[in-house]
Amino acid sequence: MWRRNWERFTPFLEFDPAIRKIIYTANAVESLNYQLRKVTKTRGHFPTDDAVLKILYLALRKSATREEVNSAPEPNGGNKHSTRSPSSFPGRIPTTA
Repeated sequence: MWRRNWERFTPFLEFDPAIRKIIYTANAVESLNYQLRKVTKTRGHFPTDDAVLKILYLALRKSATREEVNSAPEPNGGNKHSTRSPSSFPGRIPTTA
């Protein structure tokens, strides 16, 4: 997929790093806004203003938790698969006898 769109992506790399950071930030804000709109849209109506605030608060907490999980550094220098032992996957690694 990236090979088909490489010509469209490379001009992005010509921007200064500060401008690229602004674009990344704008994308994150748009993503959060989308998540909040999705939560309020699926609910329909709210009986009180406090109900709206509560659902938005819970959506923000869920989003923050998701970001913490996605941005957490991996143990062993970033290789998340190296922490698993072969016994975690029985039958996948042949035994030599």
